Amino acid sequence: MAESLPSPTKPGTSATALVPEALSAYEQGQQLPDFATAAGIGYRTLMRAILAAAPDEWYELQSVRAEERLHKAEDELENQTSDALVISRARESARAAQWRLERLNRRRYGQDQAPNTGQVAISIHITRTEPAQAIDIKAERVDE
Repeated sequence: MAESLPSPTKPGTSATALVPEALSAYEQGQQLPDFATAAGIGYRTLMRAILAAAPDEWYELQSVRAEERLHKAEDELENQTSDALVISRARESARAAQWRLERLNRRRYGQDQAPNTGQVAISIHITRTEPAQAIDIKAERVDE
């Protein structure tokens, strides 16, 4: 796959201006640290810009990439029956992809949770209609 790397940025170019290009490169399979290096900015700076400018699109792209990894691992599991090492790697890849999907896309891949009903407040009001009477309580001890 041919990667299109950005040309180094001019001094004073903000990382925010590179966000659409960075997201497009990520969607095409390029790693963001490589993109940031080629653009002449720091990876952390690029990530801050992405999270500030397009957090929803970033999480959606991560979810798509994790789904691709999950499907690839599942295909490897289905197609390998004899090589234990390949099966083990595919199983671990599938688990990692599932874990990531559970965090990125809770609505679709998260565990079902009981609806949160909140706290319940119970109030009991007692109104006396007769005067209070003494109650005689006897207790007996029963030994076995």
